[in-house]
Amino acid sequence: MTGFVALGKAAPNSGVGLAVQPKTVGQKIEKLEAMVASLMEANAKLRGKRRGRELNAYEGQPTNRHSIPIGMSLLGLTKWGARILTVAEDGYYIGQDKYNSLSAAAEATSGIIRKSGWVFWKLPDGRTVKQVFKGS
Repeated sequence: MTGFVALGKAAPNSGVGLAVQPKTVGQKIEKLEAMVASLMEANAKLRGKRRGRELNAYEGQPTNRHSIPIGMSLLGLTKWGARILTVAEDGYYIGQDKYNSLSAAAEATSGIIRKSGWVFWKLPDGRTVKQVFKGS
């Protein structure tokens, strides 16, 4: 029963629960974000790592012009699903498509003009690129 959100508890001993399918794009994105966050947290626990330590894997690695480690993968959620952006020295890639900025990649991915890539793209632990690399 994927795609449904549980709302409250069922009557005692009824064996029935109440589930409602998300209706708005915002609700669907929130559900996707929660699912991705849950999966990433479970993955980190399996590896024995704590939240926020993923950057250690990139210590000493070269960075691009925005001081983001080359080779890092970032996650963007849209109404069409999750997209993975890879940081390269010469730009940002979603599959074979190259973008010169985080915002250009976010706009192309989300379909929203003037979308801030610094807020749209997230690390696996849910923090935005802006939070980690701009200190905000």
